[in-house]
This record gives sequence, structure tokens and C-alpha cells, in this order.
Amino acid sequence: LPSPPGDEEDDFILVHHCDVQLSEKAEQVYTHLANILTKQREKCLTHSEQFTHLGNIAETTKFEKMAESCKKSLEVLMLAQSRGLLPPKHHFEERSFHTVRIFPELSSTDLVIIIVKGMNLPAPSGIQPNDLDAYIKFEFPYPSAEQSQKHKTSVIKNTNSPEYNQNFTLSINRNHRGFRRVVASKGLKLELLHKGGFLRSDKPIGTALVKLDKLESQSEIREIVEVMDGRKHTGGRVEVKVRLREPLCGQDMQKSTERWLVIDSS
Repeated sequence: LPSPPGDEEDDFILVHHCDVQLSEKAEQVYTHLANILTKQREKCLTHSEQFTHLGNIAETTKFEKMAESCKKSLEVLMLAQSRGLLPPKHHFEERSFHTVRIFPELSSTDLVIIIVKGMNLPAPSGIQPNDLDAYIKFEFPYPSAEQSQKHKTSVIKNTNSPEYNQNFTLSINRNHRGFRRVVASKGLKLELLHKGGFLRSDKPIGTALVKLDKLESQSEIREIVEVMDGRKHTGGRVEVKVRLREPLCGQDMQKSTERWLVIDSS
């Protein structure tokens, strides 16, 4: 199917028109086409691997064939370039895919918490925003409140918008009633603190609650949550991601439509 009219030219200015303009260098077009085909092939291989993990042979085979097609198009491109020919004719098609989001590098007993960053965090009394030395800690109440899994980020100094990008892998049992209860109703509570200096205790900044119920149907959730001082909104926020290998119930199936580069056969 041809791509619908609209924003095509913004996405692929260089190669939207198949006839190369005199002002464009053939080498640039070759490089651009090769980059697109390489990314398409990598995407197909990723989806193929994901469906392999799920035991879905039909979808695995489909994406393997698409990856092979991209590889052959790359070979055609490189051959034409080596012969000093103009870039081959090409066009874009609209392709729709059903893909599944899974994190195959995780085991079924992994829950990954990613503390991404804080934004506009409130400074405790007596501390200037640019002097804030903030860190975040949390306790995940599983397998029980008494045996909670505790972690904390490093301290990021002299900013009220610290970037952490730190991953913490927790151990879970997906089918345990206690774990399901935490996911459904308790969530993940974060505590934000300012690191005290020499002989000074840490000062509380606030707390934030990340709801986890979306893990029932999604393998990854991304939340930007409010930092609270008791019941009071502080204006500060925290970005957090939470990942499972796959959702607790079913599969995280997603449909996407993309513009797909096709090299015309001569």
C-alpha cells in the first residue's frame, strides 16, 4: 500500500523522491538508504528473537524472512555502489506488524526498577536548590514486609533535577499471592532524601508512590510520579520504569504501522 499523504517529506527528505536530484550526492543517498535498511533488518531480528522465546514459529519465520529480504536489498545496494551506478529505484510501503514486547534478557524471577531522574525536587529548609544532594531509596515489601528488598541510588550533588539512570533487580515469584497483592494494591514507595554533610543527618525531601497494577498486562511501565510532603504536592516529580520479562497475565501485544523501505527489483 502507498503511504498516506501528509508528513512523509519531513521524515525522509533525502530519499522521498526516487529520482535523485542533481544537487544531491549519490554517496549520501547510498548511505541514507543503507542506514534505513540496516535498522529495518535489526528490528526484524529483534522481533524474531522475541517470538522465538514465546515459541511462536509462524511469527518467528515471518520476521526472519523480512530480515533476509533487507539483507538482500543491502547487497543489491552495495553492488550498485561498487559499480559506480546511481542509487537504485526505491519506494516506501506502509507495513503493519503485530509485535510482542518482551525483555528476553530477564528471567521470570526478575523485577527491574529503573530510577531515571528527579525533576524540580523541593529542597529541605535551609538548603538551596543548587545545593541539593539528593538520593532515592525504597523498600519492596516482598517476600514480606519483614523481609523487604531494600535499595538506594547514589547521591547526585548540587542539583534539584538529578539524573540517576540506575537499575535495581529484585527477586520475585510471579505466581505468589503476596507478590500479586503488592502489584495490585500496594505499589512501590520511594523516599527522597538530602544527604547530610559531616556529622549531619540526612534530611527528608518527600515521598513518591509508583503504582504497579499495569504490570498485569504490560511488560514495562513508565511513570512520572509526584513527590509528596505528606498529603501536600511539592511540585517535584520522579521518573521511574519497572520491567518484567513479560506481563503477569498474557502477552504485551502491540500493533504498529511503519513506512518500510523497498528497493525496486530491476
